[in-house]
Amino acid sequence: MIKEEKINIVAGHEDISTILLKKEDISLSCILLHGAGNSDKNRLIQLGKELTKIGLGSIVFDFSSHGESSHNEPTSLEKRTSEALKIIEHLDSKLPITICAFSMSGQVAINLLQSKIKNRIKNIILFAPALYDKRALNVPFGPEFSEIIRKKESWKNNNANENLKDFNGNILIFFSKNDHIIPNEIPDIIVNAAISASKKKILYLEQAPHQLARWSSEHLNNSKFIVESIVDFLNT
Repeated sequence: MIKEEKINIVAGHEDISTILLKKEDISLSCILLHGAGNSDKNRLIQLGKELTKIGLGSIVFDFSSHGESSHNEPTSLEKRTSEALKIIEHLDSKLPITICAFSMSGQVAINLLQSKIKNRIKNIILFAPALYDKRALNVPFGPEFSEIIRKKESWKNNNANENLKDFNGNILIFFSKNDHIIPNEIPDIIVNAAISASKKKILYLEQAPHQLARWSSEHLNNSKFIVESIVDFLNT
């Protein structure tokens, strides 16, 4: 049986609403990062439970300004990266880290490869990942941020090459053929940048929307399919 332990974690000036998904004899080694808009940790609980069942004890949380977390200061991709690092402190420090990141948080996952825990990251699993212009990474969400990212093909000025070139773990990307939000080139940019990766793969989904977190949470079969695909990838 999986127990949901709800805690608040202080990150900077924010209180981050967090759920530890615990199972006897399974240590916490996986963090799930939700996307933008009205996304929150609740959409990731089902997937987190399925990952915990296969030995990847998981943590889900609300970034500041989402769900039950506070919103005391402006938010940015840089701030989200710092919040993710704070949550990672609650993973088992003896185990390699698995990061599951959705949409906007694909950029957060890639940012973490230049952080103090970069050598502990073993698996990066991305769902419809976004990349952003490097000039936008520390700009608070708002008019200036929007102006940068709305410039045509601004995402091509990303940090994927520099952040991924030395990563020697595994990268799996889930990407919908029906995604009308994320440019189709981005999955290839990411896997091509990961020149040192042990394994890398793009899994294209035929009948899924961009919102893969919601898609995985709405039907148990979807989250089970994702986990089965992750197991197949990691074990081959």
